[in-house]
Amino acid sequence: MPPHVVDEILENPNSLILGGTTGCVTAFFSDIRGFTSMSENLAPQVVVQILNEYFADMTPIVLSIMGLLDKFMAMV
Repeated sequence: MPPHVVDEILENPNSLILGGTTGCVTAFFSDIRGFTSMSENLAPQVVVQILNEYFADMTPIVLSIMGLLDKFMAMV
């Protein structure tokens, strides 16, 4: 969990509601142009390196706006 979520839980433990709450959210999906053809022509280790560099750049941006990162997915 990102620090702002942990802080909120610690400051307001009674705000946790079993079953969740209704709210407004924004979902961000990111696609790397040409990823499928690129990954078909590169060694797996190179693809992983490229993805790790991309995630390393994108993760701080999401967290800087108090986003919650659920998962990384690569679909080929």
